[in-house]
Amino acid sequence: MVKLLLTLYGLYGPRRYIPAVFSLVRKRLFFRHLYQLTLNAADQAFHTLSNTSGLSDLYSGDPAQDALRIQNGARKLLSYQAGDETADFDIKMRWEANRGHHLPVLAMAGQLYDLPDKQVFEKTNAMEVAIAAINVVEADKILSVQKTDELKAFFKNSLLYIFSHSEKGAFFSTNHYFFNVLGALWIIENIERDKHLQQVKEQLYSELYGLLEQLFNTDGSLYEGSTYYHKYVTDSLLLFMALNPIDQHIRKKILPFLTRMYAFCCYASCGQTLCGLGDNDSGRILPLPDYFDYSCTDMRLTHQLARLLTIKLPQEQQLKRLRELNSSGEECAFGLIVLRNARWSVFVRCEQSAKPNLRLDVGSHCHNDQMSLTVFHMDIPILIDIGVYSYVEHDLCRLYNLKTAAHNTIVVGRLEQDQISNDWHYTPRRTMVKILNTGEYAVTGEYRAVDDYRHKRSVRLEEDMITIDDEICYEGAETPIRLLFYLAPDIKAHVCKDRTVHIDAGQRSFMMEIEGTNSLCVEEAVCFPEYGMKVPCLKVVGYLQLKNNHCQISTTIRVCNS
Repeated sequence: MVKLLLTLYGLYGPRRYIPAVFSLVRKRLFFRHLYQLTLNAADQAFHTLSNTSGLSDLYSGDPAQDALRIQNGARKLLSYQAGDETADFDIKMRWEANRGHHLPVLAMAGQLYDLPDKQVFEKTNAMEVAIAAINVVEADKILSVQKTDELKAFFKNSLLYIFSHSEKGAFFSTNHYFFNVLGALWIIENIERDKHLQQVKEQLYSELYGLLEQLFNTDGSLYEGSTYYHKYVTDSLLLFMALNPIDQHIRKKILPFLTRMYAFCCYASCGQTLCGLGDNDSGRILPLPDYFDYSCTDMRLTHQLARLLTIKLPQEQQLKRLRELNSSGEECAFGLIVLRNARWSVFVRCEQSAKPNLRLDVGSHCHNDQMSLTVFHMDIPILIDIGVYSYVEHDLCRLYNLKTAAHNTIVVGRLEQDQISNDWHYTPRRTMVKILNTGEYAVTGEYRAVDDYRHKRSVRLEEDMITIDDEICYEGAETPIRLLFYLAPDIKAHVCKDRTVHIDAGQRSFMMEIEGTNSLCVEEAVCFPEYGMKVPCLKVVGYLQLKNNHCQISTTIRVCNS
């Protein structure tokens, strides 16, 4: 406890220390109260209701075939390459193995299943226990035959674990706490309740409303710096609303939040593909849309769930408003400006410091990606954010994913945009962008890095061309500079004799021209479309030497054929 109080003092300083401690104590007492109510509830109250699950209607795989593969030992876990020793060190391998995603699939195939054993409650956290319980709930609703004392005990123990291991606090990733609350509500909505559990339900919904107010920016985005995590939370809340018998007055309170969350998903997408930014290790709460086939950037299930809840696609005026919120330094927004025309979609990362202290209160999954850009042409990804391979510390995986050099931007020597460390704990982002100018098809922004260099970038979008102008200022010794652009997998590229780069994306090709570099090359690289998955790709690298504390680079990307 003393260590915890010292941590809070270090995070908040003397002025905010007392309120932080008071908030922590209040939450501890709140969950202790919920724990006691659950403990006092009658055993019969944990008997499951005869609800039917809509999960089968959402499942796009073949339950019978998938169940057969599962029975033969196949599991959809993290997609580590065969023989990669990193998997032995990754805590998420153990977490995902215990989520119980296979249980609803077995139930859809009409097969009995064993409840998760005691290891679900060992060396884990409340979020993972909550997700395991959600999968048991949905499997039980599908099969509706396992009304046993063992099942009632599992639900009671899950609630008790969640309430006694709440992940509320500045030192936890905030989405963990969201799933603590959501998982507990998922259980309670599907069991018979006595007066004790009815109180738990009412107080948890009150907590959920407050949490939705806290966790989301004015543009509807999750305040964690990752579009993947935003989609993860959005999909999970959509599923909660779609699959559970929730009272109408509760639905009316939650739907406005969901509408804003869904609108941001659409804003941050191109066609059916999410623009992936930040950490992509979140996974999913249920085996959807297919146990063995899942993509963290696929928006089709998100759209399907929104239609099911009659949430409409955002109109052009709404998307314009989201862009305005992300352009304004006065609003607390994700920090993503989207430039679009009939051919191109360009996503420019530019988080501003509207409320810098909020970084002390909310966990983060952001990277050193300020002013990095992601490019689609006619819904096909061209320049990508490479994603995350692993959180593992022993081989610097985590550090590599965070680095400025892992993004489509400029790297100044060995300097970094912001402080990073080789673990999965997070410090508040300090390097913020200042938007200097923006229009429908252009944006200019700059930041001063924590390592004291200044990067100014302008991006302009025309009918068949993108122009990127970069300026670097650094009052240090002569320093090597690298300009980096990561190409999507399967795209081929080479440097031509005239020092342009020819980019072959199958039916479409592009020419990249870079002025201001001393040398230019195409190098082999690797990207991580899913957590734990390595896929080869290419990167375009421009090299130069910083002289007289200043340099300028201009890049154009043109369409070669229609």
